[in-house]
Amino acid sequence: MNLDDIVSGKDTRTTVMIRNIPIKYSDDTLQIELKEFEGKYDCIYMPFDYENNGNKGYAFINLKSPYHVLL
Repeated sequence: MNLDDIVSGKDTRTTVMIRNIPIKYSDDTLQIELKEFEGKYDCIYMPFDYENNGNKGYAFINLKSPYHVLL
């Protein structure tokens, strides 16, 4: 991802992946960690691993604007 492309408007992607999330984090715990982004995203997807009774260690977040990626 080239940050200059985001600033210039060439890159308009808004979905980012967060990796290495602790297995025992819930959706609520992740939202607390993302408090500074409150109001800047419209969707969080964190898949659940039923075998290990926790998440799979990653999540996707769809931000409302490509400029929020810069934060």
